[in-house]
Amino acid sequence: VDAAPGQSYFFDDIKLLGGGTVTPIVAANPLAAQGSAGPQTLRIAAADIKTGDGGLTLFVAGEGVFAHDYKGGLEAATGNFASFTGATTDGNPGGGNIGYFQDDVGLSNSASKVAEGGWVNGTSLAPLGAPNFFRYFVMKAPAIPTSYMGLYVNATNNGTVDVSGFSKIKLGLWGPGEMYERAGFTPQGLEVVLAGPKVAGCATGSGGTEIRQTFNADQKIGAASLYKLALSGFTVKGICGTDTNATAVASVLSHLARVVITVPGTAFNFTIPTDANLPSAYAIGLNLGRIGFTNN
Repeated sequence: VDAAPGQSYFFDDIKLLGGGTVTPIVAANPLAAQGSAGPQTLRIAAADIKTGDGGLTLFVAGEGVFAHDYKGGLEAATGNFASFTGATTDGNPGGGNIGYFQDDVGLSNSASKVAEGGWVNGTSLAPLGAPNFFRYFVMKAPAIPTSYMGLYVNATNNGTVDVSGFSKIKLGLWGPGEMYERAGFTPQGLEVVLAGPKVAGCATGSGGTEIRQTFNADQKIGAASLYKLALSGFTVKGICGTDTNATAVASVLSHLARVVITVPGTAFNFTIPTDANLPSAYAIGLNLGRIGFTNN
């Protein structure tokens, strides 16, 4: 049926003819709550997965692949894959929403802001590189230690996956060289939150039961930076629904719906300027690449 402009069409009594099967198509919905699509199958890498140029191993055989590639919203007028509008994980697995959050008062709307931006940079734009997405700010002093910014990734198709058979989460994570790679400065206290499916009326940040762990981003090798955190090191941040403090960790690991990384204001670099031309400006930000689960 060709739909004419301004017309509405209604269909009922749809029948399937013959003995064929129907495979449901789950479209990425930027408003879908994490976990709303129900249990999904976690991809297990059958062989090593490398960057397009072969220079960086993203996953090794046997690891769980939570997120591998990313794609921004495809805007019809510009063909812009980098837009955050409708951005999702891409490839296999794919279809889970991705996005960012930040302290708008202390960052975006602050008189100290020099610049801000972000990009979804998967293999659609850079087929040979390390897939990632990022947000950044350039700020002037004084420091804002109560501020924050971060990124999140939903499970495949905005459903849930079972990662309870693994012992560690692995994260490809880096950021502006002026913040993450300069000698004498290490971003402290980055928080990883693993969240279960959203529960109506729950007041946690994600709306689901959350468990958390912090770490220091001390690697200074850009996109090759990889952090592994023991799942046994996660503690309860908030509970929803029928979960309790005693069951929350096991519940989230068996029904993982979202991975969240928060960079607190205490991790921002206000000690080393962005460059000699901006002696009072400081780059802060976060790039998030591959996310997986491993026993190595």
